[in-house]
Amino acid sequence: MKTISIINFQLCAINSELASFNCEGSITGVIHTTPSNTTVVLDGGYVLGRYGCVHKAVDELTDIHMQLHDAEKENGTYTEYKKNMVGTVFH
Repeated sequence: MKTISIINFQLCAINSELASFNCEGSITGVIHTTPSNTTVVLDGGYVLGRYGCVHKAVDELTDIHMQLHDAEKENGTYTEYKKNMVGTVFH
């Protein structure tokens, strides 16, 4: 069964090679496009990957966002986890 989701994906051109992106506020970074490939760098400097075109890069970002969303729905967010751990350690 195929699931269709609507995602707020913002892409803002910085110059002819760089664009910043924000995927629902959960994944942010820059996309660097050259004639030979496209590189996605997440905030924090992690290189997500190199792709043959921008479309593949955006597909990968939206797929990762959906996986993150599903994991948070099932297990909670990292922020919630940290709050629970602090409560457990200091009480």
